[in-house]
Amino acid sequence: MSEGTNPALMSALSSVVVLGGLLAAGYYGWDHLRKEIQVQNSQTQAVIIELKAGTIEEIRASKTAAIEEIKNLNAEVTAGLKQMGVAPAGAGSDGASVAAEIKADVMSAVGELKQAVQAIFEKQNMIVERISQLSQQSTTQEAKMAAPKASMAPPMVFGPLAKTIYFGLGVARGPKINAQVVKVVPGLKERAGEPGCRANVSGFSDTLGNDESNLRLSQKRADYVAARLKASGLAIGAVRGWGERRLEVHTLDGADNENNRRVVIEMKCAVPTA
Repeated sequence: MSEGTNPALMSALSSVVVLGGLLAAGYYGWDHLRKEIQVQNSQTQAVIIELKAGTIEEIRASKTAAIEEIKNLNAEVTAGLKQMGVAPAGAGSDGASVAAEIKADVMSAVGELKQAVQAIFEKQNMIVERISQLSQQSTTQEAKMAAPKASMAPPMVFGPLAKTIYFGLGVARGPKINAQVVKVVPGLKERAGEPGCRANVSGFSDTLGNDESNLRLSQKRADYVAARLKASGLAIGAVRGWGERRLEVHTLDGADNENNRRVVIEMKCAVPTA
């Protein structure tokens, strides 16, 4: 540069040169940055595209698996309906009618089950009632069986009730005999109320006279007293004359003794067996 050059012009040219360099450097830097951005953008788009592709594949795979699962389930349902004797949807009836038929069959089965259960409950109630009746009958029978046992307790055992009617010499009847019979009848009737009681009548004589006549006299005495007792309502058992046998007071033959001229009334009752 010469000494005569204008300083202002030189300064302007320097500024232009510097600005040109800066512009060139800036353009180069911006171009480099733009290229980097394009590269990053391309890589980002590649990643996005790759992600989209993977997602689509997963969706397709899931859809395919779901379709297969639906097919398998449909096949199982169809097979089950065939085993139950129900026509599938494609064989003349739609899904709604099949469901209605199945529901009707189930409700019918439930109704039959309820009826069966109710019948079982009724039978159980009948059995319980019958057992109760049998138990009551058994209790009643046991009570009836126990009652006779209590009533069959052995009563007090009394010895034979004996009453004696005395006769005068050679006498077989008369007012005095009747009076004695009247006195002994109430006691005899009291004992006669027991089961199986009978009045046995035995006639006797003393040793005066011969044995044959005394035997006839003792029989007459027994027959007379027995007739009076029977007229009073007493049951009569054996009636027999013994003559001089079974003397009340033992004497020699031909002795007059009032205690031996008698009729003995014995009220005997059957002893109950266990």
